[in-house]
Amino acid sequence: MTLHPTVAAVTARIVEKSRATRADYLRRMDAARDSGTGRAKLSCANWAHAFAGQTIADKLTAMDGSKPNLGIVTAYNDMLSAHQPFERFPGVVREAVRQVGATAQVAGGTPAMCDGVTQGRPGMELSLFSRDVIAMSTGVALTHDAFDAALMLGVCDKIVPGLFMGALAFGHLPVVFAPAGPMPSGIPVDLRQRLRDVTAPVTVVYGWTRDTNNPRNRLEGLYRYGFSTLRRPAQFVRIEGADHQVMIDQPARFQAAVERFMG
Repeated sequence: MTLHPTVAAVTARIVEKSRATRADYLRRMDAARDSGTGRAKLSCANWAHAFAGQTIADKLTAMDGSKPNLGIVTAYNDMLSAHQPFERFPGVVREAVRQVGATAQVAGGTPAMCDGVTQGRPGMELSLFSRDVIAMSTGVALTHDAFDAALMLGVCDKIVPGLFMGALAFGHLPVVFAPAGPMPSGIPVDLRQRLRDVTAPVTVVYGWTRDTNNPRNRLEGLYRYGFSTLRRPAQFVRIEGADHQVMIDQPARFQAAVERFMG
């Protein structure tokens, strides 16, 4: 496939501009690869610290010196649904690598923030900055130089690029990126396919802010379309100044809307 001339020209400029730094990076990665296993260069005291928390069996495996040790960098937290499943991943990975005679350690953790939580809040200003913090914390985790490969556990548009940037500092290591898997809709009882069977009155309360990416009319149209199969037309209540969770962002106005609905 032929590149568009503009894309080709920009690519050529990037290649030329980064030629020296890229060559230096590749030299450093080649040197790191050719210097041998990182664990073999650790002194006895360094080694003791690196594996002090492992089981006796894992320590004996590591002492053999010929079995690989996998470093896990995780963005786990249990506040965000996309990252909560990572809580159990390290244990599963450890058992899996033991079955092939290897070992695995959690090398370190990174922050993982969600724009959906911080929209309209001062914390949103840290969103893109967090990518650099994630890259740095990934590099710090791997800088122990006790690993033969790495596993990155992360999801979302800031966390994965940050993990990738940090992993590139150890580009001589094989690295695998693993998401947390498919995420359920979050609707415990999904009535969307049964709306036409609902005969009770329905009021839809939703939030909207002026700095949102969705124009007000477009957002309202989406809600009206979503509930268009009701037998009785729904009433729609828009509460401005609220984001994803109206009852938290504007509790008094949300309660007033509920009370009006209840009569």
